Amino acid sequence: METLNLIQDGYTEKGFVKAEKGIHGELRFEFRPVLVTDRSAHVSAIDGMKADAFDRKTAEVIEQHLISWDVTNAKGQPVPPTRINILRLKPRLFAKLYSIILGFEPSDIDSQWDQDATDQLVETSYDAAIEKQTVGAVREEQDSKN
Repeated sequence: METLNLIQDGYTEKGFVKAEKGIHGELRFEFRPVLVTDRSAHVSAIDGMKADAFDRKTAEVIEQHLISWDVTNAKGQPVPPTRINILRLKPRLFAKLYSIILGFEPSDIDSQWDQDATDQLVETSYDAAIEKQTVGAVREEQDSKN
């Protein structure tokens, strides 16, 4: 049987946000990419929303696509990736996580990844810049060719 040219529910990617000194620490996570049509529906739904409603709706979308993360509390215990905890992230970290999961921008490169994963991210990011598309749209196009 041939592989389907669709992103299947359950397809996950690794993501990484590098630390910003004095702003937030690093974050490693796994997520299911948001499909272009779902991203468009989300963008339409948030158009004109007040900031607090936008944050809640965005946290809902992040929660639906976030599989795991390495966030811990002050005692070093894992914190589940729930909507409430997502809303407790530092603002720039929240915004970066949102942008990666929705495919607006690429993940940062994690030094713990193997060379293949790093090369794939660089290629996708380059193609998105050249084609003036989102990373998510390029990712879907690449997946459809495989």
